[in-house]
Amino acid sequence: MRLLCTYYSLQILQEADKQGKNAYGIDVFPFIAPLATEIALYPDFRLKQTYLKNLEEMQREYVKKRQ
Repeated sequence: MRLLCTYYSLQILQEADKQGKNAYGIDVFPFIAPLATEIALYPDFRLKQTYLKNLEEMQREYVKKRQ
């Protein structure tokens, strides 16, 4: 449950960033890789590949922003 809450929290913050509504400037980038690593450790995690793919895309977007 914690992994899903963290994942969807990152999704919400990413969407807020896209809309310019991240008023507190919360940087989700440092949380993406550890979450992906942890999700990958669970062999029975449903839709694991989808979550990992989305996290990878999210990470790429934030890397682009930093360049």
